Amino acid sequence: MIVIPKIIAVFRKRREYGRPRFLVPWRRIIVLAEDYAAQALSSTRAWYRISKGDSGLNIMDRDRNHAATANGESYLEVLPNTRATHADKFTAGINFMNEPGKMAVLSYNIHFQTAGDYLVWVRAFSTGAEDNGLHVGINGTWPESGQRIQLCRANTNGRGHPLNKYRKTIADTRRRFESAFPTLAFTQSRFL
Repeated sequence: MIVIPKIIAVFRKRREYGRPRFLVPWRRIIVLAEDYAAQALSSTRAWYRISKGDSGLNIMDRDRNHAATANGESYLEVLPNTRATHADKFTAGINFMNEPGKMAVLSYNIHFQTAGDYLVWVRAFSTGAEDNGLHVGINGTWPESGQRIQLCRANTNGRGHPLNKYRKTIADTRRRFESAFPTLAFTQSRFL
């Protein structure tokens, strides 16, 4: 299965003091992608926060700045972006990683107060047919249910797709996770 090189995450939540630590009392949480606690395995590709007014990073980013249409006028983008279309060269370990936890890993501190099943919903903006995949893990593991999540329909018009146009597609990206312990969970999300 193809996993795609770039996701622009757009959850918005006002940031409070210091590093974010999210409390999950009712099995529902909204995490702003930009509020990650740590980034690892970023020597080949890394996540960058893009804001409105940024003229662009001097890293391979083939598309324009999308902050004006992002919720909160900022987003994360993994760069370099060398595979956005089917015509672009496919290079395993560089612009594609089928195995989770090996490249461009973001971690979030989330405290699950109760054990149980949790659904992960991701909102993303895709600018191309090969711009829409990620892996999600929990407590340093990468369950099959969180691997190779593809979020958006293939782009055929060259402009990308607004989120509200594909609510059904976004809703279909829910994945089930089980938190076996009602203790502090260090959740890792790996986006390609």
